[in-house]
Amino acid sequence: MPRIAIIDNYDSFTYNLVHYLEELTNEQVDVFFNDQVQLASLEHYDAVVLGAAIYNARWHPDAHQFLSRYQASLSQRPVAIFALGPLSTSKVAMQNSR
Repeated sequence: MPRIAIIDNYDSFTYNLVHYLEELTNEQVDVFFNDQVQLASLEHYDAVVLGAAIYNARWHPDAHQFLSRYQASLSQRPVAIFALGPLSTSKVAMQNSR
C-alpha cells in the first residue's frame, strides 16, 4: 500500500481527507504542518497531498516554499494539490469564506 504524506495549512478540511485516505488505503497517512515540515526528503512517501489556503486572493506563501524546497522529490511521485478560500476578492466572497 502507498505511503502518503499530507502537508496541511492548519485547515480543518485536511483531516476529512486524512480519514478518507486511511480508509481507502488501509494505511496511516502522515500529516505535516506546512510551516513545520522538517523532512530531509520525501523518499519514504509514494504520494504527497498539499493543502493550502488562499489568502487575499493569493496562495499561501508556505505552500510556495514547500513546492520550491521539495521540487525535485515531488517531480518523482504523484502530487495532489487543493486550495480553499474565497473565489474572488469581493466583500461578500471574503465574508462567506470565514
